Amino acid sequence: MLMALTPGRWCDSRLTEALASGERFPVFCYGSNGIEQMRDRCRNGGLTSCRARLPDASRVFGGWSERWAGAVASVQPLAGHEVRGSVVDLDSAEIELLDSFEATNPDAPYGRTGAVYHRQDVVVLVQREAGGPEVAAVALVYVKVDASWRGPPSQRYVDACVRNVLQFWDGSEVETICTR
Repeated sequence: MLMALTPGRWCDSRLTEALASGERFPVFCYGSNGIEQMRDRCRNGGLTSCRARLPDASRVFGGWSERWAGAVASVQPLAGHEVRGSVVDLDSAEIELLDSFEATNPDAPYGRTGAVYHRQDVVVLVQREAGGPEVAAVALVYVKVDASWRGPPSQRYVDACVRNVLQFWDGSEVETICTR
């Protein structure tokens, strides 16, 4: 099935469900999942990341995390905005490890029932080499099932998000848009 690679598009595909053994798939990271955290969570010290952005979307903070003592990040469609972050290529075993940290439904990782985050395929713009061109690519992103406002993110969490973004985006700030 051919899919139009329109940047910012939220796709109905579930491409990571059919990942062949050893095949790698881009995962868009926009919150605390900087490369150090991804290496730890995926048990792969050799992972690398590169600059990426999700057009026509916004970073939001909602829900509540005991671990972070506050709201956590998610993304939602929003025309005319963009979410800056990074992409790391993971294999199916690494994605399954990440699923456990993102609390997806283990029986239906793209489903919303019984999950904190769910998998979502989106079209991001990826810059693999510094100064190189941006290329549209389908990537996996984790989206919070319930981003209802329960309070602000902790400073520790915001700092982790900023560290991730600032690896690739000079002078960028994490835009705090809170859902209510």
